[in-house]
Amino acid sequence: ACARRLEGMDMMQSELLLDPDTQTYTLRGGAGLPSITEITRFTHDDTAQTSNVLLRDAAAERGRAVHELTALYDYGELTPDDTPPEYAGYLLGYMRFIRDYAPEWEYIEWPVHNGVAAGTIDRFGKVDLEDAIVDIKSGTSLEKAGFQAQLTGYQWILARPCKLYILHLTKDGTYKLVEYQRDMELFEACMTLHKRSKKGRKQWKTQ
Repeated sequence: ACARRLEGMDMMQSELLLDPDTQTYTLRGGAGLPSITEITRFTHDDTAQTSNVLLRDAAAERGRAVHELTALYDYGELTPDDTPPEYAGYLLGYMRFIRDYAPEWEYIEWPVHNGVAAGTIDRFGKVDLEDAIVDIKSGTSLEKAGFQAQLTGYQWILARPCKLYILHLTKDGTYKLVEYQRDMELFEACMTLHKRSKKGRKQWKTQ
């Protein structure tokens, strides 16, 4: 039954197109879908207003690099010797996580949707022998509500029970795996705010 569900999800996800430059999702028919990140933005600090632009851009670049490097490592296409020195610690932390937990990944950097919203799940597979969503973070933010809403959104798209984890990687080569609980009340509040904010913008444009 599990295999059939995943096969059905794969067929559905084949309709999804992701623009990596703008991080926007559309279906092959042309309809755009909001991302889980966009929907849950209300649970995050407004870094665009409160952070130094250079620091913010550097953090975004680091996040992209760490995600790419860890994915290449999982695919067997990267060794520590090939890693840029500024990111070596993050990869080392990921390698230690792999050593300690021996996860069995079914999907790596997996774009998913349910016709209402879309997102990219960093890792999906077995952790401690249980199905799990794992989202990789390389920043210093500890926004519990934001992480919880994001993970809940991914699970909502998959519509299946699984563990929810944030994997924090640090530049000193350590890691922390933190489990979160599904919170549909929080996610639904984000959905309501998202829908109302879109409606408000449309009304403002027509005035």
